Amino acid sequence: MPFSYYSLPFCKPPEGVKDSAENLGELLMGDRIENSPYKFKMYKNESDIFLCKSEALSPDHFKILTKRIDEMYQVNLILDNLPAIRYTQKEGYTLRWTGYPVGVKVKDSYYIFNHLKFKVLVHEYEDANMARVMGTGDAAEVEFEKSDIKWPSRWDAYLKMEGSKVHWFSILNSLMVITFLAGIVLVILLRTVRRDLTRYEELDKEAQAQMNEELSGWKLVVGDVFRAPSHPALLCIMVGDGVQILGMAVVTILFAALGFMSPASRGTLITGMLFFYMILGIVAGYVAVRLWRTIGCGDSKGWVSVSWRAACFFPGIAFLILTTLNFLLWGSHSTGAIPFSLFVILLLLWFCISVPLTLVGGYFGAKAPHIEFPVRTNQIPREIPPQKYPSWLLVLGAGTLPFGTLFIELFFIMSSIWMGRVYYVFGFLFIVMILLVVVCAEVSLVLTYMHLCVEDWKWWWKSFFASGSVAIYIFLYSVNYLIFDLKSLSGPVSATLYLGYSLFMVLAIMLATGTVGFLSSFCSTMVASSVSPIHSANVVPSTPSLSPLSSLSSHSCSSSSSSSILSFQPSYRPCSLLLYTNTHFRTSSKSKSLKVSCSVNEPLKVMISGAPASGKGTQCELIVNQFGLVHISTGDLLRAEVSSGTEIGNKAKEYMNAGRLVPDEIVTAMVTSRLSREDTKRKGWLLDGYPRSFNQAQSLEKMKIRPDVYIVLDVPDETLIDRCIGRRLDPVTKKIYHLKSFPPESEEISARLVTRPDDTEEKVKSRLEIYKQNAEAISSTYSDIMKKINGNRSKEEVFAEIDALLSQVQKDKEKTTKLEKPSLGSGNHLKEPSTSQDNWRGIPTRLNNIPHSREIRKYFYDDVLQATQRAINDGRTRIKVEINIPELNPEMDVYRIGTLMELVRVIALSFADDGKRVKVCVQGSMGEGALAGMPLQLAGTRKILEFMDWGEYGAMGTFINIGSIGAKEVDEQDDIFILVAPQNAVGNCIIEDLQAMTTAAGDRPVVLINPRLKDLPGSSGIMQTMGRDKRLEYAASFEICYVFRLLYYAGTQYPIMGALRMAYPYRYELYKRVDEPSGKEKYVILSTFPQRPSSDEINDAFLGITRDQNKKEAGIWGFFSSIFS
Repeated sequence: MPFSYYSLPFCKPPEGVKDSAENLGELLMGDRIENSPYKFKMYKNESDIFLCKSEALSPDHFKILTKRIDEMYQVNLILDNLPAIRYTQKEGYTLRWTGYPVGVKVKDSYYIFNHLKFKVLVHEYEDANMARVMGTGDAAEVEFEKSDIKWPSRWDAYLKMEGSKVHWFSILNSLMVITFLAGIVLVILLRTVRRDLTRYEELDKEAQAQMNEELSGWKLVVGDVFRAPSHPALLCIMVGDGVQILGMAVVTILFAALGFMSPASRGTLITGMLFFYMILGIVAGYVAVRLWRTIGCGDSKGWVSVSWRAACFFPGIAFLILTTLNFLLWGSHSTGAIPFSLFVILLLLWFCISVPLTLVGGYFGAKAPHIEFPVRTNQIPREIPPQKYPSWLLVLGAGTLPFGTLFIELFFIMSSIWMGRVYYVFGFLFIVMILLVVVCAEVSLVLTYMHLCVEDWKWWWKSFFASGSVAIYIFLYSVNYLIFDLKSLSGPVSATLYLGYSLFMVLAIMLATGTVGFLSSFCSTMVASSVSPIHSANVVPSTPSLSPLSSLSSHSCSSSSSSSILSFQPSYRPCSLLLYTNTHFRTSSKSKSLKVSCSVNEPLKVMISGAPASGKGTQCELIVNQFGLVHISTGDLLRAEVSSGTEIGNKAKEYMNAGRLVPDEIVTAMVTSRLSREDTKRKGWLLDGYPRSFNQAQSLEKMKIRPDVYIVLDVPDETLIDRCIGRRLDPVTKKIYHLKSFPPESEEISARLVTRPDDTEEKVKSRLEIYKQNAEAISSTYSDIMKKINGNRSKEEVFAEIDALLSQVQKDKEKTTKLEKPSLGSGNHLKEPSTSQDNWRGIPTRLNNIPHSREIRKYFYDDVLQATQRAINDGRTRIKVEINIPELNPEMDVYRIGTLMELVRVIALSFADDGKRVKVCVQGSMGEGALAGMPLQLAGTRKILEFMDWGEYGAMGTFINIGSIGAKEVDEQDDIFILVAPQNAVGNCIIEDLQAMTTAAGDRPVVLINPRLKDLPGSSGIMQTMGRDKRLEYAASFEICYVFRLLYYAGTQYPIMGALRMAYPYRYELYKRVDEPSGKEKYVILSTFPQRPSSDEINDAFLGITRDQNKKEAGIWGFFSSIFS
């Protein structure tokens, strides 16, 4: 805390005390320059200059003098615009301080320095014959000494750097840290990310047969990595201010290092910082608004608000801190207090220059092209696995590395500010700042990657504070400096001032360093996602947990398009229901019909709609009590999500706080997430007041969410208006009364009733008009299942009609439906084959040698059919089926293609009977050239094809032989193409023909079943690699819609350990084989995966170790060992 020199009982100049003119920087630094009583004559050495005789010290003077001595106050002197310095030699170093101490305390005695000795170095000039020296004390002596130092170099003595080795050591230390971090970053980019991408490309090129076989870490969160963070506007504002502060610091230090800010011009450093900060406001506004638009917080219309907040965030906090500290300085009568006039000037600079420039930058940011994320964000947020240690511990620990880069320079800077030591090594400071920026970028990049590796996609704030946490260590160092280096600092006011200025400093450092870390992580994530072949279209969104399934050998299925997975029941009912309810089968004259029973014990799914005051809430309560449905209200969902602080809730809260409607995509995500929970699947659901618009209804339709019945409560407008304007609210009990139909019980209640703001006649009419417009649009979507109920009756009468309606719907759902399905061959019904024969329906498949083959076959026909139809109905045109079991693998035995063809025939006939013209391409076990030398295998394949009944001629077209594949075989009448087990032979094989056929198919679906396009296991060299790229490229163009793979114990084919299954569009399921006491084997679901699990994940699941537990056990050492392995 600075004070005037003449506040102490020292000699004053005879002509009186006069203040010198000061610039803005000097005033902000608290410098107050006054004339001194010392006068010297040039070249006149004087040994005893008497100034004045001090009178006896009063008790007050004695008290203030001793206090200043105890607090080690310094007197600063200026001679010819040069600061007077004192120096001493210590351990070979020259230490310099500006000014001299007021006095010193020795034991219990105080001594005042009242005799000063000046040594003035003079360079002779013809017109220079005198000098003026300022000093302090009661007497002085002066000595003039000739020097060769010229006027332009007179500051060299002050700026001569001592202890440069310390600065170089600091830089070397920083370079070591940078090298270490750069090595980690290099490993991540070249050995981890690149390796992952390369491996994925290989898998992808292999027809995605093993897609995501080892998918883990950052690749799992590609669909969530660009999900908007919590408080996105605040993040954008802080990044914008951080860019402004960082730019100001870099430019100021660069100009100072180049000598443009001479120490001879006192205050220019602070003035320059203030000037550059204001000018760079345009950059802050641009960055904040551009980032705000990129994250998706809003459109360009809100840029003014973001720019305004960016212009006021950091300056507002700084103004609050400085104002508080200034009040303390004013109260202590310190010369460091900022004059009121200077406060006015600062406010004018802020609001007349800085704010307008920030708004200009925001305008350009709003007009700039929108930055598109390279991947699409999934609608439902992915669940983040629990971590062994809180992520904030790692974030806080990351700040130690940037702190190690700058703490040595920090010591010199703080010594200059608080101890009066000379510091003007801006060249070193500029180098250290560049190193600090590099370290912050590397630290945040590594931390972001580590969090993504453990499936924590909330990296936005973590990347900011990973590097910004260096401010915490700087503040702790400041406290340490206060305790151990500023021991003489006494009193709460001085300590408060010190801590206040330190807080202001660390806030600026946090914004600057945090911005560096965030931008580096943002750019690296953008780059990694843009080069990643894993885009949002291939990312399976998070789905709710699934119930354990009892067996693979028995199941039932639902006809509803909204069911999420086939459920398994104890008894077997084969089912082949199509997802589209409007599909009509045309049974051919040659095909016999098959009666298929299907269990449809599905709960009710009800939507209810009604205008305000239609009694919808009352009827919902009655429906829930009667049928046990889960009541889902969008209002309740919004409040629950907001109160729980979920990602969707925080996003919705921003719109609600801004007074805007929550967008449809957010509300739809909440509703679909709630509908996917286990209780709604088990009990059924009652959707109240949703959808409210045509777009919302269409969104549900696209996701195959459709109710069994859509109830509309129909009440005349006059009745609705009367109900609304007659409603009264009891503010005490929150109970709603009606003046006519439900009056209050007592006069006391009646006296305190109030009218709700929305229950005026004008507002009710407006709400009814909006409801009618939306209801008319929605009714077009549900016209086939809509049921209007007369709501202008008593609640009992209304519910009686609703009860009867829902009861009838429930009965219809519980009935056993008999559907006509195409024959599975030669008029035979699907039945379990006899275990005493080695063939099935005349086809030698050797089923008895394969455990569970009969049950598995029955399961596959319907399972694959529904998954294929779901994919085609969703617009997928290139889909693939992979079933890896022995009986469907022609490579093991050519005759097993017969079993595979049975599956193909089921799929083909289901589409053919729907009026589709299906064309099938059948491959033999080898290429065309090899078939010529293997008549037995060829004959076996032909026998199978001739044996099967493929329906009415013309419904499917002719088969495509192996030698005539290509675009010429694609006719305009063809609707769907099925490619059965195409196999790679030598060279390009049939790939060019397959590509030509697929290209000619255009937008028509092509189904690839069990492709065998990998390298031949027995070939090598050029024969193995010929055409490989073409094969892999072709296979990569298909999307998996069904996977089933039997899992065996290591090194064996039997017994079976379990199975892996995925049916479009659901997640992968891992089943475990369990032996029952009766000897019967069944499969029990063991785990689910959002992507195809790796071998390690499968093994861990069988061992009872989840993927999350593995990550917990691995920890940070596991991370480092994995990236270096």
